[in-house]
Amino acid sequence: MQFILGESGVSLENQVAIGRHYGTLRKFSALGDDRASIRTACLQDFAIPGDTPASRAQTASVVAAWETAKEYMAKEIEFKAEAKVLGQPRVLQIHERQAMLRAVEAIHGQLNDSECPSSDYLSLKAEETECNEPSAVPLDEILSKQASSNSQIQSAVDNTGHIRVTRTKTKAKMPVSTQKYRKIMKGEMYAWLAMSSRYKAKHWLHGLTAAPFQRFTEYILGDRVYGIQIPAASSDATAQRVKPDWSIVLAYEHKLRKEAMKLVLAGHSLLMPWNR
Repeated sequence: MQFILGESGVSLENQVAIGRHYGTLRKFSALGDDRASIRTACLQDFAIPGDTPASRAQTASVVAAWETAKEYMAKEIEFKAEAKVLGQPRVLQIHERQAMLRAVEAIHGQLNDSECPSSDYLSLKAEETECNEPSAVPLDEILSKQASSNSQIQSAVDNTGHIRVTRTKTKAKMPVSTQKYRKIMKGEMYAWLAMSSRYKAKHWLHGLTAAPFQRFTEYILGDRVYGIQIPAASSDATAQRVKPDWSIVLAYEHKLRKEAMKLVLAGHSLLMPWNR
């Protein structure tokens, strides 16, 4: 909304007045039903008089911004509906994505590209959150800004003769070391924390913090999973004890995350599975 107001020529003082009461694009676009009601709001709500050319220009700027906001919201609703029909996650608008990441960075500091979730992955998690169907994807599908390139676009003609454009999934590489696994799990953690900051009405996201994800990561890499010592197959008393294969650890890790999401689907908070 700040971009739209600024581009339309609304002064900083009036932007503050508008933002104080109508802080989102959705609220601002519903300010009135026509230009006359917006002009009335400028006079009564934002104290913009119409007695000078400068003040009338400001009123015109607010009206222009309101019309642009309505077009933005109409397009966003259209994109949401189209994504639902195609079974594809909708593309998050820039202001939505920035707001979620800013909320995370306010607590955890600036995120670097190797840990910050990609826009496509945030879109996927947002779709799951809105539908109350969180999932545990394989590690090579948890994409960061650094590992991600934009999803490939494919087009096809449906039965009605319309061209449908769909996105195909892109994958990164499976982690080959504990350090890379930690980075991927940080991306997963920040993605869910971003969802928690936006979807505050979702009971299963209430109170979500970084601590449960960190404990889960330490559990996987600790003495009970990756660091566990397995006796060698030989019955020789001098046989050395060996660690489990890394691929087995990753398979077990994915299974645990899938079971955690099953508990969430059963009505538990996202906090609960990690704290067990």
